Amino acid sequence: MVKWLGLLLLIPLLLHAADEDPVWSKPVQGMRARLCFMPVHKPGLDDRYQVYLQFENVGVTGSQGSLPEAKSFQYSESDDVALGVTDANKQKVNVTDPEIGQEGICVWNLLLPPGGYLSLPVGWIYSDWSLHILPFQNWDLTRIGPARPHYLSGTFTSKFPQTNPPHNGDVRLNWEGTLELPPIEIPVK
Repeated sequence: MVKWLGLLLLIPLLLHAADEDPVWSKPVQGMRARLCFMPVHKPGLDDRYQVYLQFENVGVTGSQGSLPEAKSFQYSESDDVALGVTDANKQKVNVTDPEIGQEGICVWNLLLPPGGYLSLPVGWIYSDWSLHILPFQNWDLTRIGPARPHYLSGTFTSKFPQTNPPHNGDVRLNWEGTLELPPIEIPVK
């Protein structure tokens, strides 16, 4: 009887652990992010993948529980996102094309409502299996050798004040911090 009672108490914990998605970053001041790949078209017809950076406003947990509040932040492909590729041996893979000047890169003011979710395209994998991340970073995954799989990871950082900050009178809603984007496997065939 005690064994069954212990199992009944353990089942909710196991179900909660199964619901956790390991590819999300740890939340920082109520925000979390992750990288993901989605096929561009129907599999079999086009083997390219789009790379997305996704954000989620999970709220801040304080002494009085979860506090749902909007989060405003700035997003720039050139300044805020730092990505890298590693091979199966966790060795850094070098960029094949050097970075080019940052002129003409836009900065967006974004606002995520409580519980909000946002997905931004940040790159793609070409059919020759070269990974291109905006702006101007490329990795050629076909010349790396037999060590597969490869992983994409990085960081997203937002700081205030920057030029043209979001027009949010409530300064505490202006999110700043660094999110560590966990590594995800690059879908290379």
